[in-house]
Amino acid sequence: MTDLLITFYLSYAIVFVITIGYVHRHLAHKTIEYSVAMVIISKTLIWLTSPFKYDIYYGRNWIARHIKHHMNSDTIDDPHSPYFRDATKSIKLPVSEITEILKNTNSQAPVTALDKFFEKYPYGILILTVISLIQFGWLGLLFPIFLGYMVKFVIRYGNHVLHVWPGYKHKSQKDQARNMPWFFWISFGEELHSNHHVNPGSPNLGIRWWEFDVTYLFMKILSWVKLVKINNVDNINNTNLNDIEMVGYGSKQ
Repeated sequence: MTDLLITFYLSYAIVFVITIGYVHRHLAHKTIEYSVAMVIISKTLIWLTSPFKYDIYYGRNWIARHIKHHMNSDTIDDPHSPYFRDATKSIKLPVSEITEILKNTNSQAPVTALDKFFEKYPYGILILTVISLIQFGWLGLLFPIFLGYMVKFVIRYGNHVLHVWPGYKHKSQKDQARNMPWFFWISFGEELHSNHHVNPGSPNLGIRWWEFDVTYLFMKILSWVKLVKINNVDNINNTNLNDIEMVGYGSKQ
């Protein structure tokens, strides 16, 4: 039982570091600036946890696609709007479009020699599996599998849930992103999706007393020891606190 809990919370921590902290807030939105040490930690975790094979294109595609999502949220040009396509499936943008989006938004997605190595040789997941077996015995086989599915769920299903399931959003908002603060225990602050869409440049997604951005708290702690730098501090809570309305499942108001 203890090993299962360790497996769950370790997976949880890895998803936090690479999916929400590094890829989303550091690379895509630049609200958090990672130190060299944090970049190395994040990249190493990505190499070790990429299911089957690390894919340079996939990472750059996700960042560009997410930026395009914010520019065209819940319109026909939104690459992962659940109202116009299956948001649980990965949409592949042309390499030329990815390059243009990353260049125009000054979004850094550097490719290193180690990136190319782990893309060519799928050793990352094998190394992780061996480490898991040594640490947890045969139960360690569950760790890479569980982690792979958790990352897939966060990346592919998170956006669908946060644009469709019941919650509340800003009245002035043009898209369907909504807040669901009751998911704070598993979403690291990303459940405050309406706040994020109204003010994507804010490092803190919690703007009301009942909204708690777990990622911002962790990043604040890491900033005290100089592992990260929080950008756009003046942008925090720059929204109308009274501008909210409840929305039901799949509502398009």
